[in-house]
Amino acid sequence: MGEIGNTFSGLSGKTKEDFGHGQASFVTYLNVFNNSIGQPNMIEKVEIDPKQFQVKQGDILFTTSSETPDEVGMACVWPVNLPNLYLNSFCFGFRPKKEIDINFYAHMLRSPQVRNQITLLAQGISRYNISKTKMMDIRIWLPSESEQRRIGRFLGNIDNLITLHQRKSVTIKKLKSGLLRKMILTVESTLTDVFLPLFTIDWEQRKLGEIGNTFSGLSGKTKEDFGHGQASFVTYLNVFNNSIGQPNMIEKVEIDPKQFQVKQGDILFTTSSETPDEVGMACVWPVNLPNLYLNSFCFGFRPKKEIDINFYAHMLRSPQVRNQITLLAQGISRYNISKTKMMDIRIWLPSESEQRRIGRFLGNIDNLITLHQRKSVTIKKLKSGLLRKMILTVESTLTDVFLPLFTIDWEQRKLGELAEIVSGGTPATSNPEYWDGTINWYTPAEISEARYVYGSQKKITEVGLNNSSAKILPKDRTILFTSRAGIGKTAILKNDASTNQGFQSIVVKNNIDPEFVYSMSTQIKEKAERVAAGSTFSEISGKQLGKIILMIPGIKEQQRIGELFSIIDNLITLHQRKLFIISYIK
Repeated sequence: MGEIGNTFSGLSGKTKEDFGHGQASFVTYLNVFNNSIGQPNMIEKVEIDPKQFQVKQGDILFTTSSETPDEVGMACVWPVNLPNLYLNSFCFGFRPKKEIDINFYAHMLRSPQVRNQITLLAQGISRYNISKTKMMDIRIWLPSESEQRRIGRFLGNIDNLITLHQRKSVTIKKLKSGLLRKMILTVESTLTDVFLPLFTIDWEQRKLGEIGNTFSGLSGKTKEDFGHGQASFVTYLNVFNNSIGQPNMIEKVEIDPKQFQVKQGDILFTTSSETPDEVGMACVWPVNLPNLYLNSFCFGFRPKKEIDINFYAHMLRSPQVRNQITLLAQGISRYNISKTKMMDIRIWLPSESEQRRIGRFLGNIDNLITLHQRKSVTIKKLKSGLLRKMILTVESTLTDVFLPLFTIDWEQRKLGELAEIVSGGTPATSNPEYWDGTINWYTPAEISEARYVYGSQKKITEVGLNNSSAKILPKDRTILFTSRAGIGKTAILKNDASTNQGFQSIVVKNNIDPEFVYSMSTQIKEKAERVAAGSTFSEISGKQLGKIILMIPGIKEQQRIGELFSIIDNLITLHQRKLFIISYIK
């Protein structure tokens, strides 16, 4: 690291009175710790001080200490220039000598290869620290600047997809919370304040102690009794983390006939926690298992009648019930709750048939939340795997390269050998006979992020086509490519069309897959921009575009790669539409 930049310190010489006001700002510790790319909305006020080092776009910020060695030296790349911006005193900064690709460095510096090196440098006992000097010995792996940008964009897109699913999960959870507030009526609610007309208003209020009885968790056990045996017990974390218990989160214990066994439909409660908001967390047990007990830090509740598991699971974690339980928490450093007091908790119960309907409804929402959470986890695992492949370790060989499903039988070809480059034109706008016809006619402003385009905003007539330099471009074989300021916006034509002179469209030959060429758009754009940069007016000609060199596999492999990226694009589009629909419904 020390070969490519220099370090700087965070704020110094400040007292408590200097913070919370002033015309300057500072990047907080949590902003650095929690974000691989800093969040400009997570800065706080401080007085201007010309003696302090200012944070600039592209600076890399590191935390200097944490409670565990795995969390020291967390890196955060700062994305924007802001006036009078400093760094908190529990971090240090690093300024690269050359401009960097923010996305690439953000991912690379949190990759397993780099994090493993940093963790080894952590020193301490109750709190761990890291030396700025030692950090400069960290080894990193750097491709060329153009490849940094490509990898950065690719990983940035994956991050956006993860964020999309996380936002969906949050949105659905908020929806669920709102539904629970309506469903489980408070004492102050009126009969008109009822959730959804499809449910009745025939609900009754009962104390928990009126509908069942409590039982205790394991007792009289020592450390030696656990970890083996023919019986099992439900762990504290299983109860705390799950509104419906997870049968795969149980642990072994010896059989003991004196202990109370957990049965399907039992409701399990935690008895203590570090905060009052977390005591008395409820968990409904979903299945019967032989010789199943409950851990000693929880108690159980067995309803007198069979219950709907989904309904109770949601009702007992609703804001109305949780607020009552929180008020019962007692303690200072650790909070506990009384079994007896818990039996005075008031709950609201509809008929059994309505319990089942509501339970199914909320269960479906939970399944939707879980689906998006799993998608986020899957994409994160994909990203982690790609990082391990892309950021090659010293021990890696050339055979250990990303995506073994593709061959290495690729050849260099000029784009002009793979496709015909076709420019466009504009019919005279003063002649009405040339306009409002049936022939699609695109301008660069119509090309956005969509992979395919189906119809243009303006149409020209055949007379207009014949009296201009515009040409008909064939559908499914043409990739529109903008050639002027804003070079490299692309889309695949799904219907025959023409364009204005702001395009150099790529009409692929019969042995070339258009989906594959489209997947190379970023590479083509970068090379086109470099060529255009030497011109007075930022533009690339058809002749220049045709000279761009690409690496091309055989047609079958082109089709496989093109199909892969088409599926990814379609998946992204699908989730964007779903997010729009959910937001619209909300």
